[in-house]
Amino acid sequence: MHSHAEHGNENPELIQNEAMMLQKIEYIHHNPVKRGYVDQAVHWRYSSARNYEG
Repeated sequence: MHSHAEHGNENPELIQNEAMMLQKIEYIHHNPVKRGYVDQAVHWRYSSARNYEG
């Protein structure tokens, strides 16, 4: 497991608008897919991606 410091992302980023919030949510949802744990974000057991399907 990696910490934020290992990736150079030590400073929290202020979410300034709805578009930025949606981008962050998409990033979080895509992480298990990116790491190869699941084929689709909605298949990740701990993901809220199912709540955002449209």
